[in-house]
Amino acid sequence: MSSITIVVTHPSQIPAAVHSVVEDVHTQLLDMRFENELTDMIPDLQQEHSIRFRAGMDDTGAPWAPLAPRTARKKGHGVILVEFGDLEATLTQNTAASVIDVEREPDGTTLTFGTRDEHSETLQDGNPDNNLPARPHVGVMENTVDRFAEQLADSIVNRLIRG
Repeated sequence: MSSITIVVTHPSQIPAAVHSVVEDVHTQLLDMRFENELTDMIPDLQQEHSIRFRAGMDDTGAPWAPLAPRTARKKGHGVILVEFGDLEATLTQNTAASVIDVEREPDGTTLTFGTRDEHSETLQDGNPDNNLPARPHVGVMENTVDRFAEQLADSIVNRLIRG
């Protein structure tokens, strides 16, 4: 069992005692590693992107701009962001063009998720010069961010309790 004992013999000692506990928790947090938790989030990110591709929506739930009729005729279909299927695969599977990296850095642990697809940035941001509307396809929905934050918070609390 892990425990913290605070002995206060006079009310004037409370701020120093609380400060000591906060410093101890802060030190423990700085030493924590989150590679496993972040790695566990990758399948959820891939699934979310798969659902959003099928629904044709961005990370706010807004639908992508429809294809211009001329573009749909040229492609032979009206499916948005699908030419060869490679872009979607880079965000929903582990491909050579997927960007999936969990790395411990001096100031924390970072999860990088995205795609190296050469057309992704233009499709994400659009290109007004070519009348191409933005169709944001890389991002995380707010409810997913909230769920991930809860998972990390639970992990932190459990570690602090275990010591």
